[in-house]
Amino acid sequence: MSVGGGVLIASALGFVLTSSLDEAALHGWGWRVAFGLGGLLGLVGLWLRVSVPETEAFTEAASSGRTRADPLRTMLRDHPRAALRVAGVTVAGTLIYYVWISYMPTYAHVATGIPLSRALLANTIAVVIFLVLLPFGGLLSDRIGRKPTMLAFALGFLVLAWPAFQFLDGGFGSLLAIQIVGMVLIVGYSANCAAIMAEQFPAEVRTTGIGLPYALSVAVFGGTDPYVITWLASNGHRDQVWMYVAAAAALVGVAVYATMPETKGKELT
Repeated sequence: MSVGGGVLIASALGFVLTSSLDEAALHGWGWRVAFGLGGLLGLVGLWLRVSVPETEAFTEAASSGRTRADPLRTMLRDHPRAALRVAGVTVAGTLIYYVWISYMPTYAHVATGIPLSRALLANTIAVVIFLVLLPFGGLLSDRIGRKPTMLAFALGFLVLAWPAFQFLDGGFGSLLAIQIVGMVLIVGYSANCAAIMAEQFPAEVRTTGIGLPYALSVAVFGGTDPYVITWLASNGHRDQVWMYVAAAAALVGVAVYATMPETKGKELT
């Protein structure tokens, strides 16, 4: 919810700026408005980080002497498979998430000529629907399990990737429909990933066990998304961009989601 909420603010702000300012004003000073507001929100994030209390599970672990002075070493020694699973779970989710939420408006604008303000409006609407559906995705995973919902996400994008990029035609309706369908599928990942990762580790190494492999996967696969897609498009391979998304969904779906143990209902202690 917090990540999607941040994207919603950014997308809505981008829509407002590109709709209300001409190109000269936007390039001259308008873009600084977004960076300034982002800096203020960063201070809010810092306040939340220093003021939020520890979880009951960690407090209990600390009081009983189960915390580790070197959680990184403990994670690598005692939980290497769990750490790799966290990295694997993250790869397809973050790659596709970044493509659909962060880069799709820019890609649609460059590839089809749709005005950037219209592309950002479609993105904003799709993110709102995504945020509304997230709690229901979590409830569904609690009922039927983590693996089915994660596999539905991966298999859905394996099917959706080709038509999604082929049917971008510069129209607002087609872009909105493509973004909404993609965001509905991403709910299968985003409503589950935090629970799946937390269920891999005991409390004493949970923060390190999740944080390090997750951050590495996001940086390597999510952070390079725009560069890879831009390189493909600028070197005459725009029609193959869908393969990038489909390959991630297929490989991670088979190698990670289909083989991971079901963790639904595992007690977090």
